[in-house]
Amino acid sequence: HDDMPGMDNDDLRRGRPTAHIAFDEATAILAGDALQTLAFGWLAEAPGLDDQVRLAMVRELATASGHQGMAGGQAIDLESVGKQLTVEQLENMHRHKTGALIAASVRMGALTATEVNEDQLAALTVYSQTLGLAFQVQDDILDVE
Repeated sequence: HDDMPGMDNDDLRRGRPTAHIAFDEATAILAGDALQTLAFGWLAEAPGLDDQVRLAMVRELATASGHQGMAGGQAIDLESVGKQLTVEQLENMHRHKTGALIAASVRMGALTATEVNEDQLAALTVYSQTLGLAFQVQDDILDVE
């Protein structure tokens, strides 16, 4: 939904028409909703995983997608339009947007490992949050160009 007129209002993503341009706004919203729920369905039915691991992965994705992650970061972004943000505020916003989803992806992968300790998970979290922050900063720079 990030490209929609009510959000960033982007006509192009990576040089191609965004969903609401290629189709229409209603179809773009429904496609986004359907794809997000599909991800939860795949996690819930992932073969070969212990139920506790599956539940932990669903929790990771829910946190990264919701108000503590992507949706919360986008809300901060919308609220900050036209305002001067500090570096700390920008980092907070970026860590919540795509950064949260990248961190969740790495953490979910680690959760499938047969043996991962809390120190390893913490190190992977720092790595993935930093990677997510770098990605989001680059994405915003490309938006300005």
